Amino acid sequence: MKYINTNPSFTKFKGYTKAEAKDTEDFLNNVWGNKKEHFILSDLLEANGFYNNQEVTIRIKDGSEKIALLFSSEITIKEKSCILSIGRDITDLKLKDLELAQKTQRLMEMVAEKDKFFSILAHDLRGPISTAVSLTSWIVNQASFIPKKEMIELTKTLNQSIQPMNS
Repeated sequence: MKYINTNPSFTKFKGYTKAEAKDTEDFLNNVWGNKKEHFILSDLLEANGFYNNQEVTIRIKDGSEKIALLFSSEITIKEKSCILSIGRDITDLKLKDLELAQKTQRLMEMVAEKDKFFSILAHDLRGPISTAVSLTSWIVNQASFIPKKEMIELTKTLNQSIQPMNS
């Protein structure tokens, strides 16, 4: 297989000129970032005559890799069997997806930390609040029978019980 034509987007994406893509077998051997993907796509093309929306790793001229979404189809031009391939660079999209997944994970961790904090806070407040509720209920029920001095002591105790919630 060899390239018979390329467009400016091909050069921009892969870094190879039209002449470099046409003239070198080495180009074809080095373009696939993952050789296994190449064999899978070749099998799909052979079995179906086309493939669509296949995500692949492409090695560009500088040796770095990009992620592309490819469409290829067998076509005939002047009675010669050819393959038309169209690719779209989705590297930035995949990096944004990865960044979003990492931020989502961090957000989930922060929500779990918040839930744990509120659970601890609720536990810590439960004791003083329970004491205050019990004491005020008892005072309401017993108010007419409690001597003034004892009422003052009870309200001091109540105040001491709920004071930690105020600091």
